[in-house]
Amino acid sequence: VANTSKTDDVSFDSSRGPGITGALLKPEIAAPGSSIYAAIPGNKYDYKSGTSMAAPHVAGAAALLLQADPTLTALQLKQRLVQNTDPLKESFWDHGTGRLNVQKAVQGQLALDQSAIYLGLLNSADFAKQGTRRFSVQNNSTQAIELTLKTSGTPVFLTATLSSSSVKLAPGETKDVDLSYLVDSAKVPENPPGNAVHQFNIELTGGSHTQNLPVLLDHYFLFKLNLA
Repeated sequence: VANTSKTDDVSFDSSRGPGITGALLKPEIAAPGSSIYAAIPGNKYDYKSGTSMAAPHVAGAAALLLQADPTLTALQLKQRLVQNTDPLKESFWDHGTGRLNVQKAVQGQLALDQSAIYLGLLNSADFAKQGTRRFSVQNNSTQAIELTLKTSGTPVFLTATLSSSSVKLAPGETKDVDLSYLVDSAKVPENPPGNAVHQFNIELTGGSHTQNLPVLLDHYFLFKLNLA
């Protein structure tokens, strides 16, 4: 859980991802954690900051979700929380999918089998410049849903194609969607962005609700030191 301020900025002392070059998609979600009026020893209160202040917000939200629907499993709770956030301006490695939104989580109707797609390390020797990633989407509501799917914010050097631009889901139904990508090496910038990650979104829209699935591609400096 990342720590955000009252202005939805990620705090400077909030740990960033990735873990082990993208193998761990952390952090997964952000929540308020700066200048929180909290209990301290001695039956007192004081303003505290840190991820230790942010995490209880997510735990409390999980309790509210269980109150609204006691049948939710641990996995379903996590999907509801992580996949129904408010977007923030920095990268997934800074704040996960976004800032906690309890109302969205309670009303969430879609469940994705993953909260982000990781394509790999762009400038590594074993990076696949062309490939396909599959994700699934499930309709957890009691009504049929028709989704429109598209990508947004793709970097100039990458072409992304979805296997379907629309999906119809009956109540409880799950369907797979493929994301195919192709990297044009000639268009890859020499230097990475400031946070060393290229990120775009798969947007799933049903009615007035849009849910984002982040797609991540790391790009690190190749540092060379000449001691001659």
